[in-house]
Formats: sequence, structure tokens, C-alpha cells
Amino acid sequence: ESIGNAGTLSIITNNLSVSNGAQVSSSTNGEGNGGTISINARGSVSVDGTSDNENAFTGVFSQVNSTGIGNSGQLSISTGNLSVTNGAQISASTYGLGDGGAILINASESVVLEEGENNNFTSIYSNVGSDGIGNSGGVNIVAELLEVNRGGQIQSVVFGGKGNSGKIIIDSNSISLDGRNS
Repeated sequence: ESIGNAGTLSIITNNLSVSNGAQVSSSTNGEGNGGTISINARGSVSVDGTSDNENAFTGVFSQVNSTGIGNSGQLSISTGNLSVTNGAQISASTYGLGDGGAILINASESVVLEEGENNNFTSIYSNVGSDGIGNSGGVNIVAELLEVNRGGQIQSVVFGGKGNSGKIIIDSNSISLDGRNS
């Protein structure tokens, strides 16, 4: 089993697209902390889970996985528009021993979460898994417009493990929540 911290990951770009099973990840399976992830995209960030591979998880992850011991890192995204669709995930969570990281999203225009036709789990979350021990870091979203459609989710939850869930803070001029699946 490895010992050490995952590294810091910083992306500065005009636009970022993560799709078809691709991942931006700074996670740990051993003893050590997940890394901090910072994404700064002047235009847009798109995280789209559409994939031909049912086992492909598309997303941005700073996690402590079930065999790990340590804290997941902070995950921050600063952009004009953020879309998370079709089963894609943004996560700073722990499934082992340690605290989940905080998720900080600042979108000058919009944040849109939407599940696809297959009702995949499209989510932004800082959770403690069912076997985890630790506190979740919470989710903070600042956006002109926030849309959560067709079962998309924003979570900060402790699932049967031990610890406290973090706060979900949303600062937006317009919020639309629509759970319809058709």
C-alpha cells in the first residue's frame, strides 16, 4: 500500500471539455491526502458523462477512496458557464478515513446540471461514503443562474459513516429546479 499525498492540479484555459469516460483526478487509494484541484476557464467548463462504456465514470474528482486514509482536497472551478450532464460527476468526497474536501464553484453566468436519457447519477457532491469516517467539506456555488434538471443533484451527505455533513451554500440571482424525467 502506498503512502503519500496526491499532487495539486491546476488548469487554466479558455474552455475545458471532459467527456466519454475522461477524468480530471487527484485522488488517493493509500495513506495520504487527495490533491487540490483548481480549474479556471474564462469561457466554459463542460463535464459530459455520455460514453459507450457503461463502467466509465466521467468527472472531476479529488477523493479518498475506500482503501485510503487522508483528506480529499479542495476542488474549485471558476468559469463563465459550467455544465454537468449525462451522469458526469464533480466530487470531493471520502470513502475511507478522512474528511471530504470543499467544492467551490464560481460561474459568472450559469451552472447547469442535467441527467440524460438513462437517468444516470449527475451530481456535484462532497460526501462521506457508507464505510467512511470523516466530515464532508460542503458545496458552495455562486452563479448568475443555477439550473438543476431531470434528477441532477447537489449533495453534501454522510451515508451511514461517521461524521458531519458540510453546508450547501448557493448564491444566485435565478434558481430553477425541475425533477421531471421527460
